[in-house]
Amino acid sequence: MNYIAIIVAAIAAFAVGALWYGPMFGKTWRGLMGVPAEGPMGSAAYSPAQAVAMGFVATLVLCFVLGIFEGALGVSTAAGGAILAAWLWLGFVATTLASGVFYEGRPWKLYFINAFQYLAALVVAGIIIAIW
Repeated sequence: MNYIAIIVAAIAAFAVGALWYGPMFGKTWRGLMGVPAEGPMGSAAYSPAQAVAMGFVATLVLCFVLGIFEGALGVSTAAGGAILAAWLWLGFVATTLASGVFYEGRPWKLYFINAFQYLAALVVAGIIIAIW
């Protein structure tokens, strides 16, 4: 396993999240979450710096596991990395996040914002890991 590729993929996937929840869908996401348009997340359990650090560690773990799958399956092309990432997203992320709609009453719009961010991040990471 190429650990440099894992780190680069995690940075890229994290950057996708920053764009997604910032300029692309940040205002809509905050509105759906019921938090102010600016400032901290209200009653968040962690400081913004702690949340970012833990979020990056989680993204690093996600990329590490994606790398394990790619290595085990012999994925070594951009298309292969993207396809594997999309299948893993569909089977594990999209289905798991749906429970927020089914059991927590969260709106579908919030589900789609969150779910497709993971798809974009996983595909970017999958491509980087595969071709590195």
